[in-house]
Amino acid sequence: LLYTIKFEIVMSDISSLPDEEILALLHSGSLKHYSLEHHLAPSRAVQLRKQYLLADHPDSVRNSVPFEGYPHYDIATKSCCDGVIGFLPVPLGLAGPLLINGREFSVPIATTEGALVASLSRGCRAVSQRC
Repeated sequence: LLYTIKFEIVMSDISSLPDEEILALLHSGSLKHYSLEHHLAPSRAVQLRKQYLLADHPDSVRNSVPFEGYPHYDIATKSCCDGVIGFLPVPLGLAGPLLINGREFSVPIATTEGALVASLSRGCRAVSQRC
């Protein structure tokens, strides 16, 4: 009974617990990693999820996934991605020009695919020439 009461208190406000105790709850199965954002600030939830999910990976893997400095975890964890453990900067290029209703637009493309922006630019030109 005492364990049950303590568990309910802990689960009602885990934000005051130190990281080690939250990780212990995750490892015991008492807390699911996908529910961390319900209890913690988004950036802390991401940090703890990363520690939990990558615990068995070498330091080189754990240290190669950045999580600090991303300002939009509150948005990403609610609508863009499940199980967020960090972010990766992606190169941004401009494709185009794309002719829409008589106006030319450049289209921003975030990608790591080497030829994608050039291919999309060729496609924009081809579409624009038909309009």
